[in-house]
Amino acid sequence: SLKNISDNPEEILIHTKLSDRFYDNLIDEINRSFYHEIYTGCFILSRKLFENMIIDILRNNFKKEKELYQNQGNKKKYNDFSILLDNLKKKKSKFRFTVTEIEDIVDKLNPYRIEANSKTHSIIDFGKKEELKKYDVGLTFDLLKRIWQVK
Repeated sequence: SLKNISDNPEEILIHTKLSDRFYDNLIDEINRSFYHEIYTGCFILSRKLFENMIIDILRNNFKKEKELYQNQGNKKKYNDFSILLDNLKKKKSKFRFTVTEIEDIVDKLNPYRIEANSKTHSIIDFGKKEELKKYDVGLTFDLLKRIWQVK
């Protein structure tokens, strides 16, 4: 039987909501996956959260520069996560944050991106609780949320 997530709030990764249905549902899925020890799923969902937040950050701040977030070969797709991170870094001086803050966020996401890719595309490498704790999904979310909310 599944445990009730509200029985132990310390066993969730992201404690904040965003007042956005898509993101709040995604955060809920991440927390439930972590709580129920579905760590590979948690890696994949966390990557989805971060990737979508970066798309929204780029889209909200650079509406006319669609190539930053939209795949130019297929307008129905967004750029790959690594391209999104590169573009976020390229535009770091255009944000209301210091260049160092933006670089810190990208640096925090880069190893996580690699680890999540490994978990997603491997039939033998599964996520572990210690790895999720090491990458500190909650802190990474909080850093991205600061930029996401500023327009």
